[in-house]
Order: sequence, then structure tokens, then C-alpha cells
Amino acid sequence: MIDTQKLPALPDGWHYENDSASNVQVMHVVWPDHGAVSVDFEHRNIASGWCRPGPALSNAKSYAGRGWKAVLIEDAVHRLRVAWA
Repeated sequence: MIDTQKLPALPDGWHYENDSASNVQVMHVVWPDHGAVSVDFEHRNIASGWCRPGPALSNAKSYAGRGWKAVLIEDAVHRLRVAWA
């Protein structure tokens, strides 16, 4: 399970939900009444909806270095906002 206290703050009204499987490092960024983006911390990848993203494609953005978790969360929030624009 992932400790949400160590993750960046989300926009007002949004929240994190841990994946129900305790052995999987997946967190869902939820925008109530709009949807969710799944964040896979093990594979450093995001996907729209409620899923387990798995490994990124070879041409996908790379998340590495200091602050990679914050960038991953920012991209997840951006993906959901764009989907509802």
C-alpha cells in the first residue's frame, strides 16, 4: 500500500485511492463525478481509468531523477483535466 501523506497535494475535491491489491504499487487519482487516472509507481506509468497500467511503452515519457513521483502525479492530474476539457 502507498502512503498518500508522502504524495503531492491534489486539487480541491480530488483524492487518492489505493489499489485494493496490497502487493501492487498502484494508486488512483480520483476526480469525483469525472473519473480517475491510475498511477503505477513500480513501472512509473499512468493510464486513464481504473486499471493497472504496467510497463510503459518504449516511446512513453520517462519518469526518473529527483521528484519523479511529483511529476507523475502532475501528469495524471493533467490527463484527467484534458479528458474533461
